[in-house]
Amino acid sequence: TTRDSLDREWGRATNLGPVLNTAAFEAFPTPSPDGNTLYFNRSTTFDSQDSDIWVTSRSDAHSPWAAPRRLGMGVNGSRAEFSPSISADGLSLYFASDRDGNLGSIDIWVSTRKSAADAWELPRNLGTNINAAGAMTLAPFVTSNNRALYFMSARPDTSSASPCTPKTCFERLDLYVAVATCRQ
Repeated sequence: TTRDSLDREWGRATNLGPVLNTAAFEAFPTPSPDGNTLYFNRSTTFDSQDSDIWVTSRSDAHSPWAAPRRLGMGVNGSRAEFSPSISADGLSLYFASDRDGNLGSIDIWVSTRKSAADAWELPRNLGTNINAAGAMTLAPFVTSNNRALYFMSARPDTSSASPCTPKTCFERLDLYVAVATCRQ
């Protein structure tokens, strides 16, 4: 939904229609700052391993959304990718995944590109300042100045050797923030 100004109430919510909403599970819509590009994930079901990040665009706020396309293997892999967050400049795409190379059961990754016309590069794991061994870390949101990354994470109970998964730790998700520091 939209509103004319910050002083006004939100308009009635509008279903984005069959171009974006299919029989599959679509979730985590993340618009670009101008509102004309939308990233989201699509999978067969809520917890299936075929979740991938998709993108659609439109020419302006009054135009229809184009048919979405699945981002390539530079971002999507053989496991689940979901919960995208695009940086304000459109050059960094943060997302959660349970792909190989994780520290926990689900980690946050980032893929970058040099310009909006370029392809996304192979993603990199954000490492131990964000992700933790045995943890489930997801739902990244990067601030408009790229100085803070908010996310949620369930860290494993130290008395348990089992890693956190949506089935074992969902109720233990807490909110976190990591703030960029300057190197000297």
